[in-house]
Amino acid sequence: DLHLGSFIWSSDVPDRMERMKSSLDLHFASGSIPVRLPALVRSEGHFVEGVVPVTLVDHRLNPDGVAMMMMHLMRGFAVDQGHLDAADAQAWFDEQVALARDGRFFFSITQFVCVARKSG
Repeated sequence: DLHLGSFIWSSDVPDRMERMKSSLDLHFASGSIPVRLPALVRSEGHFVEGVVPVTLVDHRLNPDGVAMMMMHLMRGFAVDQGHLDAADAQAWFDEQVALARDGRFFFSITQFVCVARKSG
């Protein structure tokens, strides 16, 4: 699962970026499942063979990339939930497009895969 604590996203308006990221936090049941999962698996008597990080990074804004998908999801969710008004969410979206056009776009988040084996 994704660990929201690993989320890095460039912005020239850090306060608005934090509001967008905070909104996304509420989209997930928990942003810390990767931290808790190995212990939960072991508590059920299973063997954790390892935890593998898979970092998703975009330094360009690709039309079919993870960052673009997240931008659409985050903009809609933030507005639908009343975390940001439509104008602020659109300004954030437009800023990301402008950063990409200027060669300053950067997005990164890490997903952790818990590799486990069933006991017995």
